Amino acid sequence: MNRKHLRTLRAIHTHPVSANVRWRDIEALFIALGADVSEREGSRVA
Repeated sequence: MNRKHLRTLRAIHTHPVSANVRWRDIEALFIALGADVSEREGSRVA
């Protein structure tokens, strides 16, 4: 994980969760952690 991923992870775990965490950053964090992201119909992500 790089510094940006760590910053995103901290933002997710703050209470209350920060409202300006972008989904792209969360998705990049998941991919860095080894997740397999596949987009489906509409806006669903599996």
